[in-house]
Amino acid sequence: AGASGIAQTGSVTATAPCVYSRPTGRPGSLVQAIFNFHSRPTEVDSLPSLVAADGGRLALAGDPAWHRQFGWLVPPEDRHESPEPGITIEHHIDAYDAADVAFLLQKYADPRYRLLIVHLGSLDAVGHMVTPLAPRYAEQMTFLDGLLARVADAIDPSTTLLLVTGDHGMASRGTHGGEDEARLTPYALVGPGVRAGVTQDLPQTALTSTLLALLGLPFLPVSLEPPATSVLDRPAPETHALLDEYFDGKRRAAAALATHAFATDAGAPDPAANRALNDLLFGADDARAGPRALAAPCPPPTLNLSGISLP
Repeated sequence: AGASGIAQTGSVTATAPCVYSRPTGRPGSLVQAIFNFHSRPTEVDSLPSLVAADGGRLALAGDPAWHRQFGWLVPPEDRHESPEPGITIEHHIDAYDAADVAFLLQKYADPRYRLLIVHLGSLDAVGHMVTPLAPRYAEQMTFLDGLLARVADAIDPSTTLLLVTGDHGMASRGTHGGEDEARLTPYALVGPGVRAGVTQDLPQTALTSTLLALLGLPFLPVSLEPPATSVLDRPAPETHALLDEYFDGKRRAAAALATHAFATDAGAPDPAANRALNDLLFGADDARAGPRALAAPCPPPTLNLSGISLP
């Protein structure tokens, strides 16, 4: 009913840097991976901060990494932080995830909430113990499928965007330390404005600008990837206009930092231009280096949002 494919993470596949990348569209850093659940608050422009600036309420449930980075945007009554599950195959972790989903659905029933984020941690805990090739891992995926079914049955797909994805993948030996396998995680996106039946692999950071396009919010000028227009159910002129908007903002942000003239391939809305702009904004193409620039100020959003769930 929507779009799906593989989202490729950056080179640092720990939880904290991947949690950082999805709402900001920026590369996560090795420093974030080292501190992981003790990461600093993420105060650069992000999808949650844009929704909050528009007056929408947010709710946050699950993994501590989200609360460390984005909890400052969410009042205590709208946060449900799970205990860190660690590495285990015991079923007490099921209760953590079930409580997170129940919290999310309770908030979804209130139309004041415009962005709901839930990060379920039990599958990662099991995979580290038995690897993703074990029957116990498949059992945990089946449990999570049941929780996802509860969410899918509760939301209205005519008014609500639902994104299901992972922060990272897992290698066959039960690790995610930058291995090529661990950089691959599936995604499924359904709701108003999403083209049905599209299969498209994309960088994880492209999910950020794609969601902003679907919500009618301004693009983040300091971000790695433009919206994935192939998954948008819009006429070609509108998708071209979106790309122009994204690249215009990104060029302005790069121009504020550049001490030399732009390379000629930074002028058009295409992959070569994006690579040139990313080099100016982020330096060498290595996510561990981290961004060198602060986001340029974004204009306040002007559109009211329908409900959106973002596990």
